[in-house]
Amino acid sequence: MERLTHAAKGEEPSESATGSSRSWRSVVPGVSRVCSICLCLVAMSGCTTPAAPAEVLPEPEPNGSDSVMPPPTKRSAGLQADTFTLTGTIVWKALEGGFFAIHSDDGKKYDPINLPDAMKQDGLRISVTVRPKKGAASFHMYGAIVELVDIGPIQGVTR
Repeated sequence: MERLTHAAKGEEPSESATGSSRSWRSVVPGVSRVCSICLCLVAMSGCTTPAAPAEVLPEPEPNGSDSVMPPPTKRSAGLQADTFTLTGTIVWKALEGGFFAIHSDDGKKYDPINLPDAMKQDGLRISVTVRPKKGAASFHMYGAIVELVDIGPIQGVTR
């Protein structure tokens, strides 16, 4: 009680009154800093936006195929505006644990997100219709990330 009385008057309490040589002024700034930091952390924890829902891939076909590709479409049929067709080669890259990429004939590199197991062959020549995945990220950091819409080997051609 005597300590509060001294603080209200703006006086330093005596050592005998507090039982310590520390003044209340040396304790209060430390406590206020801790409180300030805690309030900032609580305020910042509510500043994040909720994550977008994960894309759900279709279930594998019941016939035992490992492919999650949609059924092939006719290329002459009206493709969506954001798709395009290219020819290229499947290549194995030993980066980040290894993955398959596509090198197109025009020199561009692509990182497919849904390459069927049947097409995972280093050096396989392919013709493929892809849809770019805008805003997608990959730890591969190798080429544009694309979703395969239609893929097929080019017969009789190897790298």
